[in-house]
Amino acid sequence: MRYLTKDWYLMSQQYPMPEEIKRKVYAALKAFREAQAREEIPRELAARFRFHDFDVTEIVMGEDCVLEVDSPYSGGHKITFRSAVPGPERPAEGRPWSWIYDELYRTPEGGYEVHVLLQSDCGPEGVTAADLCDLVIACAEIEIA
Repeated sequence: MRYLTKDWYLMSQQYPMPEEIKRKVYAALKAFREAQAREEIPRELAARFRFHDFDVTEIVMGEDCVLEVDSPYSGGHKITFRSAVPGPERPAEGRPWSWIYDELYRTPEGGYEVHVLLQSDCGPEGVTAADLCDLVIACAEIEIA
């Protein structure tokens, strides 16, 4: 994640949020929105690539990476990242994950760089960095079914 990082997310979970932290959280969110507005993402993809708080029901890493997600509000979706090159951090198998935030960028080659902040179940002490995964996938195309 370039803007909505693990540290940013952990800061945003504080309640009540101290004013200094609130300023940092909102400054990063503003910078993120401005950066996303500069990206040349096709309108249809930008409109459909919205999976905040969806449950991730399946993750398949291969030549094409596939994430299946589900939400009680819009049902299930299958997101396929064609000709995918995943980054070094991968979600641990056997843990339930939720899609928290994403950042979507175009690459100079015309493909995409996707950052997805995933959160697993947290313990009674609340969410920690160990409960988060910054999944990065570079790909040629994104298909949503």
